[in-house]
Amino acid sequence: MAALLKRFPVNGSAPLRPIVLSALDRGAEVKAAALSLESQEANVSAAWSGYLPVVSSRVDYDPKDTRRGVRGQVEVSQKLVDWGGTAARVAEARAARDAAAEVHRQRQDQVALEAIAGYIDIRQFQRKIAVANDDIEALSRIAALAGERLEAGASDASERDLVRLRLDEARSVLEQERSNLAQALAAYRNRVGLSIDEAEALPYQADIFDGLDVEDLVAQAPSVVTRTLEAAGREEAAKAEQRALLPGVNAIATISTNRDFDDVDTTIGLRLQGPTFTGFSNFQRVEAARQAAAASRWTAETERNTLLRKVKSQIERVPFLDRQIRSIEKQIANAIELRGIYERQFVSAERSITDLLSVQSNVKDLLVRREDLMREAVNNQYVTLSDVGLLRAAVGL
Repeated sequence: MAALLKRFPVNGSAPLRPIVLSALDRGAEVKAAALSLESQEANVSAAWSGYLPVVSSRVDYDPKDTRRGVRGQVEVSQKLVDWGGTAARVAEARAARDAAAEVHRQRQDQVALEAIAGYIDIRQFQRKIAVANDDIEALSRIAALAGERLEAGASDASERDLVRLRLDEARSVLEQERSNLAQALAAYRNRVGLSIDEAEALPYQADIFDGLDVEDLVAQAPSVVTRTLEAAGREEAAKAEQRALLPGVNAIATISTNRDFDDVDTTIGLRLQGPTFTGFSNFQRVEAARQAAAASRWTAETERNTLLRKVKSQIERVPFLDRQIRSIEKQIANAIELRGIYERQFVSAERSITDLLSVQSNVKDLLVRREDLMREAVNNQYVTLSDVGLLRAAVGL
């Protein structure tokens, strides 16, 4: 964990900080989790009150008792021995509070990830619009070459018409990408509350997870810690149910008097108080609590194993993505160079229009593929950081 923290903030993450801060400020999930945490804090204080004296009072009225009539009583009781029942309830409340804190942390990273994913989507659609414009520009150039060949009588109208068909398809693709961008911008404004003109490129760090103990990262992930704390809370609840089967010892002080305060009785002593049994329900509650604790432990283990497989898969994907991106960059350079050669050969009638359109289609497909791979690489990086609860730290927050 410490080795990873030294690599923060992630390169190129500066534009994301105001985005994440705005999203966190608006996030209803974050606010709900914060209120839930405050509620659990109150429950810890309530559990601690089990160590404090209990004060009770009552007033008895007996119309047949002419001497006493109305009589009041105040009793103060302090637990002396409860066999650790109160301590178990406090530990249970603390575990619930700590689990709520992890849920709050998890919700913050989830909201931050949604905001970053929206930014990444905008960047991708803007880049795809640029690719579509490049495709239209190249096809327009090819259409001009085809027109020159037609005027020179070196070809018929089929070449020109074929290029025009491809141009219409390219313009349709451009409009679709513009529509995608408009939807992404609307979703981004709704989620983050900010406007954006041009999204900056977000580089990915191919070596950010190198040499790290993935199991250690996963063990400290909010989702795993939450389930572990919930299991701990269930175990404490089972202890409390078990302790409740034993009799407790309380110190008692009582004062009672009539309404004229001329008949005052005081009592100080010890009270041995056992549980109230209703059939075997007391023992069944203990067994149910134990089973719930055991189920929670297995739930925590399942969460850890599931997340471990996911994070390992995402980290192992990084070097493959990096190699694919490097390879496709070379392919793009070669395809663009080949397109230039084909254009010159087309003018000299050494290449057909289908050859030229084919190589241009390859250039376009490679450019689109590069944008998809770049998005996957960047998104994979931030998703993994979110999964292990380090997304906000990764962007310098």
